[in-house]
Amino acid sequence: MALGADFKATDDDIFKLTYAPKVEDSTEVTRNSDAWGWEFTYTRRLPWDMTAGVGYSFDSVDFKNLVPNRKDDSKTWGVQLAKDIGKQFSLELGYETRDRQSNIPSKNAGNDSVYFGGAWKF
Repeated sequence: MALGADFKATDDDIFKLTYAPKVEDSTEVTRNSDAWGWEFTYTRRLPWDMTAGVGYSFDSVDFKNLVPNRKDDSKTWGVQLAKDIGKQFSLELGYETRDRQSNIPSKNAGNDSVYFGGAWKF
């Protein structure tokens, strides 16, 4: 479950905030983790049917059924540039960096990603 709100500041500026609360306790079921998180994004419409966006997210996962108990906090931020080509096709280029901090030092991780993608709406 996630709760979200969009705010269209102008015809070209859109802000979005999403919060995903922990809605169940996994200690009594077969799942082994509780998770919650939030995300904030800003998107700007540009000339030539393009958009640019920036976003930041935080999520926390608590692996309650593991021994020892493991808790990971992840912070991610990214930027993207998208171009609509006609009404059915779009291209996207982006960069994302993610940092995971765990209470178990060997589970700490970080990565950087560059991606290029396309979408065809039908």
